Amino acid sequence: MARETAEVGGKQTILVIDDEEVVRVLFQSLLDEEGYKTLLAEDGHRGIELLDQHTPAVALVDKNLPDISGLDLIASEKKRHPNTEFIMITGYASLDSAVKAMEVGAFSYLTKPFVDMDVVMDRIRAALEVNNLRMETSELRDRLNALSGDVAPGATAPGAAAGKASGPQPVPLVERIKRTISFLESFLDKRDQPPPASVWARTVDMIEEECRQLKRLLEETTKKQG
Repeated sequence: MARETAEVGGKQTILVIDDEEVVRVLFQSLLDEEGYKTLLAEDGHRGIELLDQHTPAVALVDKNLPDISGLDLIASEKKRHPNTEFIMITGYASLDSAVKAMEVGAFSYLTKPFVDMDVVMDRIRAALEVNNLRMETSELRDRLNALSGDVAPGATAPGAAAGKASGPQPVPLVERIKRTISFLESFLDKRDQPPPASVWARTVDMIEEECRQLKRLLEETTKKQG
């Protein structure tokens, strides 16, 4: 499953591709402390190898690598690994470089030297949230497809008494999953600057409530079918 490729031992995996050892050591220390699995690459070719082997949830890529442009790497690898969120690292911040990073598929970008590590982690967490939303949407869509195979369009809801309704009854679980997928997909293509932490907190609260209601509905449906 896609989620498993982005996690190692239950930890979300983050890849750092940067030719500066001090940057790699900094991120390894920071991300390990935050509980993430960290992969390190000193150049683009090694980074691509690790992308193929592990499909990390997030990849931080230096703009100026010794063997390949970071922009070119993101442009090619985002097509090959659409479920990975890429963050470009640059020592020459400009509107032009930011626009180019977004155009080739980067989620965001970071400027070094890193002045505020809280901002750095906010960007990484925002990218991880988008990755999680994509995985949740994929899993819900798989579940919906499975249910659609079990319940034909227009079929009555489980447990509905025959002849009591004038027309077909909706299937609550299917409709709920469709609504949740729509809700999650509304967040997937937001590739502008990450919103404030308070906005993401409200978003997570909404997702948690959706999950609780889906679990209740699944339990009720299972009891009825049993």
